[in-house]
Amino acid sequence: MKKLPLFCSLAALAAALAALILVLLPRPAQSADAAESYRLEKLNQITDMVLERQVVPADYLRYVDEELAQAAEEYNSATQLLKMNYSTWAEGVVESVLYDFGDAPEPPGPYDRPERYYQMVDRLSTLALYPNSTDFIFTDPVLSFSAAHESGGSYGLWAIYLHEDWYVEEDLARQASDYFTQVDTLLDQLDAARAAF
Repeated sequence: MKKLPLFCSLAALAAALAALILVLLPRPAQSADAAESYRLEKLNQITDMVLERQVVPADYLRYVDEELAQAAEEYNSATQLLKMNYSTWAEGVVESVLYDFGDAPEPPGPYDRPERYYQMVDRLSTLALYPNSTDFIFTDPVLSFSAAHESGGSYGLWAIYLHEDWYVEEDLARQASDYFTQVDTLLDQLDAARAAF
């Protein structure tokens, strides 16, 4: 007689376990919805990276169609190239801001400069990736002091005209203009892909 209650308990436990497994197993529709939801999440993250002028990791591109992946790869190349070119330009600007005044000492070697120098070069070359970079420069915690104290003088032009061909090299200004168009086009493509979900 004692075996019957134990058998009933085991049978009840097996039935409960089977019900739990059925509840936990993904249904095909839920699995497809989860995959689409994940793809949409990656699409949104790619959009955020482009808006923040960050390079999009190649692994993210597996979640978008081939045309969009190609456009993102071209954006990555253009971003790093423009950032590098503006870094080179910014080195001269920052050296002038920090070292070309009155009795300023000779600037140290390129790898011996103060941290502020490298921060200013990085910030200036990053903000140059936006068409409204002047707005960012005059509100940037690293650049705003120099921009505010230099504006009106010959060095103050760097904060206002960094996309003008008469101030920076013509090729750099053209490259920036093409980049802004490329970013707008990519953002439109990302919006269209999001709308298709």
